[in-house]
Amino acid sequence: MKRFLLFLLVAAVLGMLAYNYVTSGRLSLLPVQATEADRQLADLERQLEGARQRQAQAQRMAGVAGIDASRDFAQASEEVQRLEQAIAALKKKVGK
Repeated sequence: MKRFLLFLLVAAVLGMLAYNYVTSGRLSLLPVQATEADRQLADLERQLEGARQRQAQAQRMAGVAGIDASRDFAQASEEVQRLEQAIAALKKKVGK
């Protein structure tokens, strides 16, 4: 019985750690409230990932099908650069 209770306690702690890590990106037992800057940073990072995927897709289109995707690639590259600058500025602002 003691082992079962200990197992449940360990499972609950691990579950809380996993949930908090997935939702906030931080490993903690108690939920951490994300600040506005943290939410903005996470949003910018999601946008950056999407722009990088569009950039890679334009490269694949040009390589596989021989389609002229230079405009798509240029737009995605500009967006990647803009987002990287915005992320750097936000990190500098909040001191990360």
